[in-house]
Amino acid sequence: MAATLRFPSPSLGPVRRKDSFASPVLHCLLPVTAGTRPSRFERRFGPLSSRKWETHLRTRCQKPTQGVQEPFPPSRLTHLVQDFYDRLNKKDIGKLDELMDSNCLFEDMAFPRPFQKEEAHLFLKQLSTAMGQNVKFCIDDVYEEGKTNAGVRWHLEWKKRAIPLTKGCSFFYCSENADRLLIKKACVFIEPSVKPGAVVLEILKNITSFFDKYPKLAIWFLEKPHALLTYMLKAYKIFLEPFILPLLVYYTHLWTYAARLLSLVLNLVQNVLKPLM
Repeated sequence: MAATLRFPSPSLGPVRRKDSFASPVLHCLLPVTAGTRPSRFERRFGPLSSRKWETHLRTRCQKPTQGVQEPFPPSRLTHLVQDFYDRLNKKDIGKLDELMDSNCLFEDMAFPRPFQKEEAHLFLKQLSTAMGQNVKFCIDDVYEEGKTNAGVRWHLEWKKRAIPLTKGCSFFYCSENADRLLIKKACVFIEPSVKPGAVVLEILKNITSFFDKYPKLAIWFLEKPHALLTYMLKAYKIFLEPFILPLLVYYTHLWTYAARLLSLVLNLVQNVLKPLM
Protein backbone atom coordinates (compact mmCIF):
# COMPACT_ATOMS: atom_id res chain seq x y z
CA MET A 1 0.00 0.00 0.00
CA ALA A 2 1.32 3.39 -0.96
CA ALA A 3 2.24 5.73 1.86
CA THR A 4 2.13 9.49 2.02
CA LEU A 5 4.67 11.51 3.96
CA ARG A 6 3.54 14.90 5.18
CA PHE A 7 5.29 17.56 7.20
CA PRO A 8 3.70 19.87 9.77
CA SER A 9 1.90 23.15 9.29
CA PRO A 10 3.52 26.55 9.93
CA SER A 11 2.29 26.50 13.54
CA LEU A 12 4.18 23.29 14.25
CA GLY A 13 6.98 23.46 11.71
CA PRO A 14 7.76 24.26 8.06
CA VAL A 15 5.21 23.41 5.37
CA ARG A 16 6.66 23.22 1.92
CA ARG A 17 6.58 20.46 -0.61
CA LYS A 18 8.97 19.04 -3.09
CA ASP A 19 7.68 16.03 -4.98
CA SER A 20 10.40 13.68 -6.11
CA PHE A 21 8.61 11.02 -8.09
CA ALA A 22 11.47 10.73 -10.57
CA SER A 23 14.08 9.82 -7.98
CA PRO A 24 16.93 7.50 -9.01
CA VAL A 25 15.78 4.92 -6.46
CA LEU A 26 12.33 4.77 -8.01
CA HIS A 27 13.67 4.43 -11.55
CA CYS A 28 16.05 1.68 -10.59
CA LEU A 29 13.11 -0.27 -9.17
CA LEU A 30 10.92 0.17 -12.25
CA PRO A 31 10.68 -2.80 -14.63
CA VAL A 32 13.00 -2.66 -17.61
CA THR A 33 11.79 -2.20 -21.16
CA ALA A 34 11.65 -4.92 -23.76
CA GLY A 35 14.97 -6.16 -25.07
CA THR A 36 16.86 -5.51 -21.87
CA ARG A 37 17.75 -7.80 -19.03
CA PRO A 38 14.80 -8.46 -16.61
CA SER A 39 15.06 -6.82 -13.21
CA ARG A 40 15.39 -8.83 -10.01
CA PHE A 41 11.78 -7.95 -9.16
CA GLU A 42 10.52 -9.33 -12.50
CA ARG A 43 12.59 -12.49 -12.11
CA ARG A 44 11.02 -13.10 -8.72
CA PHE A 45 7.44 -11.83 -9.10
CA GLY A 46 6.92 -11.79 -12.87
CA PRO A 47 6.49 -8.86 -15.29
CA LEU A 48 4.75 -5.74 -14.10
CA SER A 49 3.91 -2.70 -16.16
CA SER A 50 5.98 0.40 -15.56
CA ARG A 51 2.91 2.53 -14.88
CA LYS A 52 1.47 0.09 -12.33
CA TRP A 53 4.81 -0.40 -10.58
CA GLU A 54 5.38 3.38 -10.42
CA THR A 55 1.92 3.86 -8.93
CA HIS A 56 2.62 1.13 -6.38
CA LEU A 57 5.91 2.66 -5.27
CA ARG A 58 5.03 6.32 -5.50
CA THR A 59 5.65 8.17 -2.25
CA ARG A 60 4.79 11.81 -1.93
CA CYS A 61 7.38 13.58 0.18
CA GLN A 62 7.46 17.00 1.69
CA LYS A 63 10.76 18.50 2.84
CA PRO A 64 11.52 21.88 4.40
CA THR A 65 13.38 23.89 1.78
CA GLN A 66 14.31 27.51 1.32
CA GLY A 67 12.33 29.76 -0.96
CA VAL A 68 8.64 29.86 -1.82
CA GLN A 69 7.18 26.61 -3.06
CA GLU A 70 3.72 25.21 -3.62
CA PRO A 71 2.11 24.18 -0.29
CA PHE A 72 1.23 20.55 0.17
CA PRO A 73 -2.34 19.66 -0.85
CA PRO A 74 -4.69 19.73 2.16
CA SER A 75 -5.36 16.45 3.92
CA ARG A 76 -8.01 15.78 6.54
CA LEU A 77 -5.71 13.37 8.36
CA THR A 78 -2.87 15.85 8.46
CA HIS A 79 -5.15 18.61 9.71
CA LEU A 80 -6.51 16.27 12.40
CA VAL A 81 -3.04 15.38 13.66
CA GLN A 82 -1.91 19.01 13.59
CA ASP A 83 -5.04 20.14 15.44
CA PHE A 84 -4.49 17.47 18.08
CA TYR A 85 -0.96 18.59 18.96
CA ASP A 86 -1.72 22.27 18.44
CA ARG A 87 -4.57 22.13 20.97
CA LEU A 88 -2.43 20.07 23.33
CA ASN A 89 0.31 22.71 23.13
CA LYS A 90 -2.28 25.41 23.83
CA LYS A 91 -3.68 23.32 26.72
CA ASP A 92 -7.14 23.53 25.18
CA ILE A 93 -8.35 20.19 26.51
CA GLY A 94 -12.00 21.04 25.89
CA LYS A 95 -11.48 21.46 22.15
CA LEU A 96 -9.12 18.49 22.19
CA ASP A 97 -12.04 16.28 23.22
CA GLU A 98 -13.88 17.36 20.08
CA LEU A 99 -11.29 15.50 17.99
CA MET A 100 -11.79 12.22 19.85
CA ASP A 101 -14.51 9.64 19.36
CA SER A 102 -16.89 8.92 22.25
CA ASN A 103 -15.30 5.46 22.62
CA CYS A 104 -11.75 6.61 22.03
CA LEU A 105 -8.97 4.40 23.38
CA PHE A 106 -5.67 6.12 24.23
CA GLU A 107 -2.77 3.70 24.68
CA ASP A 108 0.53 5.05 25.98
CA MET A 109 3.14 2.29 26.13
CA ALA A 110 4.72 3.92 29.19
CA PHE A 111 1.62 2.94 31.19
CA PRO A 112 0.47 -0.59 32.09
CA ARG A 113 -2.99 -0.28 30.54
CA PRO A 114 -4.76 1.93 27.98
CA PHE A 115 -7.01 4.88 28.89
CA GLN A 116 -10.67 5.06 28.02
CA LYS A 117 -12.29 8.36 26.96
CA GLU A 118 -12.71 9.89 30.45
CA GLU A 119 -9.35 8.55 31.60
CA ALA A 120 -7.74 9.83 28.40
CA HIS A 121 -9.19 13.29 29.10
CA LEU A 122 -7.66 13.28 32.59
CA PHE A 123 -4.33 11.96 31.28
CA LEU A 124 -4.09 14.64 28.58
CA LYS A 125 -4.98 17.31 31.13
CA GLN A 126 -2.21 16.08 33.46
CA LEU A 127 0.20 15.93 30.51
CA SER A 128 -0.52 19.53 29.49
CA THR A 129 -0.04 20.64 33.09
CA ALA A 130 3.27 18.77 33.37
CA MET A 131 4.51 20.44 30.15
CA GLY A 132 4.35 23.86 31.77
CA GLN A 133 4.25 27.02 29.68
CA ASN A 134 7.36 26.54 27.55
CA VAL A 135 7.43 22.85 26.56
CA LYS A 136 5.76 22.12 23.22
CA PHE A 137 5.24 19.16 20.93
CA CYS A 138 7.01 19.63 17.61
CA ILE A 139 5.94 17.39 14.72
CA ASP A 140 8.76 16.09 12.54
CA ASP A 141 6.61 14.41 9.89
CA VAL A 142 3.28 12.68 9.32
CA TYR A 143 2.76 9.41 7.48
CA GLU A 144 -0.63 8.49 6.09
CA GLU A 145 -2.00 5.04 5.29
CA GLY A 146 -5.29 5.10 3.48
CA LYS A 147 -7.83 7.72 4.49
CA THR A 148 -8.20 6.99 8.20
CA ASN A 149 -4.79 5.97 9.61
CA ALA A 150 -1.79 8.16 10.30
CA GLY A 151 1.61 7.89 11.98
CA VAL A 152 3.46 10.86 13.50
CA ARG A 153 7.08 11.39 14.57
CA TRP A 154 7.52 14.14 17.13
CA HIS A 155 9.80 15.51 19.82
CA LEU A 156 9.52 17.97 22.69
CA GLU A 157 11.05 21.42 22.69
CA TRP A 158 11.60 24.01 25.43
CA LYS A 159 11.55 27.51 23.99
CA LYS A 160 12.29 26.06 20.53
CA ARG A 161 15.23 24.02 21.83
CA ALA A 162 15.00 20.24 21.49
CA ILE A 163 14.90 18.33 24.79
CA PRO A 164 17.06 15.17 24.83
CA LEU A 165 15.36 11.78 25.17
CA THR A 166 11.91 13.13 24.27
CA LYS A 167 11.45 11.70 20.79
CA GLY A 168 8.38 9.63 20.12
CA CYS A 169 5.89 8.43 17.58
CA SER A 170 2.12 8.17 17.66
CA PHE A 171 -0.33 6.18 15.56
CA PHE A 172 -3.85 7.48 15.06
CA TYR A 173 -6.72 5.27 13.93
CA CYS A 174 -9.69 7.41 12.91
CA SER A 175 -13.31 6.92 11.95
CA GLU A 176 -15.80 8.86 9.86
CA ASN A 177 -18.49 10.63 11.85
CA ALA A 178 -20.89 12.97 10.06
CA ASP A 179 -18.31 14.00 7.45
CA ARG A 180 -15.70 14.46 10.18
CA LEU A 181 -12.66 12.44 11.12
CA LEU A 182 -12.49 11.50 14.79
CA ILE A 183 -9.74 9.66 16.63
CA LYS A 184 -11.03 6.28 17.78
CA LYS A 185 -7.65 4.92 18.94
CA ALA A 186 -4.21 6.38 19.57
CA CYS A 187 -1.01 4.47 20.35
CA VAL A 188 2.01 6.37 21.67
CA PHE A 189 5.59 5.12 21.81
CA ILE A 190 8.19 7.21 23.67
CA GLU A 191 11.97 7.12 23.42
CA PRO A 192 13.29 5.21 26.47
CA SER A 193 15.31 7.22 28.95
CA VAL A 194 17.56 4.20 29.54
CA LYS A 195 19.14 2.66 26.44
CA PRO A 196 20.68 -0.71 27.30
CA GLY A 197 21.83 -1.29 23.72
CA ALA A 198 23.30 -4.76 23.11
CA VAL A 199 22.11 -5.95 26.53
CA VAL A 200 18.58 -6.17 25.11
CA LEU A 201 19.76 -8.55 22.39
CA GLU A 202 21.46 -10.76 24.97
CA ILE A 203 18.31 -10.83 27.11
CA LEU A 204 16.19 -11.62 24.06
CA LYS A 205 18.56 -14.43 23.12
CA ASN A 206 18.30 -15.98 26.60
CA ILE A 207 14.51 -15.68 26.67
CA THR A 208 14.03 -17.21 23.23
CA SER A 209 16.44 -20.04 24.12
CA PHE A 210 14.43 -20.72 27.27
CA PHE A 211 11.15 -20.68 25.30
CA ASP A 212 12.55 -23.08 22.69
CA LYS A 213 13.84 -25.41 25.38
CA TYR A 214 10.61 -25.42 27.39
CA PRO A 215 7.78 -24.74 24.90
CA LYS A 216 4.94 -25.82 27.20
CA LEU A 217 6.11 -23.50 29.95
CA ALA A 218 6.52 -20.72 27.38
CA ILE A 219 2.94 -21.19 26.15
CA TRP A 220 1.65 -21.13 29.72
CA PHE A 221 3.57 -17.94 30.47
CA LEU A 222 2.50 -16.16 27.28
CA GLU A 223 -1.16 -17.04 27.80
CA LYS A 224 -1.09 -16.03 31.48
CA PRO A 225 1.77 -13.54 31.96
CA HIS A 226 0.32 -12.24 35.24
CA ALA A 227 0.16 -15.70 36.78
CA LEU A 228 3.94 -15.81 37.25
CA LEU A 229 3.88 -12.50 39.10
CA THR A 230 1.09 -13.81 41.34
CA TYR A 231 3.12 -16.91 42.23
CA MET A 232 6.19 -14.78 42.90
CA LEU A 233 4.22 -12.54 45.28
CA LYS A 234 2.85 -15.58 47.11
CA ALA A 235 6.36 -17.06 47.42
CA TYR A 236 7.63 -13.73 48.72
CA LYS A 237 4.94 -13.52 51.39
CA ILE A 238 5.52 -17.11 52.53
CA PHE A 239 9.32 -17.41 52.42
CA LEU A 240 10.88 -13.93 52.31
CA GLU A 241 8.53 -11.48 54.00
CA PRO A 242 8.94 -12.99 57.52
CA PHE A 243 12.72 -12.39 57.25
CA ILE A 244 12.94 -9.26 55.11
CA LEU A 245 10.27 -7.22 56.91
CA PRO A 246 12.01 -7.30 60.32
CA LEU A 247 15.29 -6.38 58.65
CA LEU A 248 13.66 -3.43 56.92
CA VAL A 249 12.14 -2.29 60.20
CA TYR A 250 15.50 -2.69 61.94
CA TYR A 251 17.37 -0.70 59.29
CA THR A 252 14.67 1.99 59.32
CA HIS A 253 15.10 2.43 63.07
CA LEU A 254 18.87 2.25 62.69
CA TRP A 255 18.94 5.12 60.20
CA THR A 256 16.57 7.08 62.43
CA TYR A 257 18.95 6.72 65.37
CA ALA A 258 21.92 7.55 63.13
CA ALA A 259 20.21 10.74 61.98
CA ARG A 260 19.50 11.74 65.58
CA LEU A 261 23.08 11.00 66.59
CA LEU A 262 24.42 13.07 63.71
CA SER A 263 22.13 15.95 64.70
CA LEU A 264 23.41 15.81 68.31
CA VAL A 265 27.03 15.81 67.12
CA LEU A 266 26.45 18.81 64.88
CA ASN A 267 24.73 20.70 67.68
CA LEU A 268 27.61 19.87 70.03
CA VAL A 269 30.22 21.07 67.55
CA GLN A 270 28.23 24.24 66.95
CA ASN A 271 28.01 24.95 70.71
CA VAL A 272 31.75 24.34 71.12
CA LEU A 273 32.74 26.63 68.27
CA LYS A 274 30.24 29.36 69.05
CA PRO A 275 32.33 31.02 71.90
CA LEU A 276 35.43 30.95 69.70
CA MET A 277 33.80 32.82 66.83
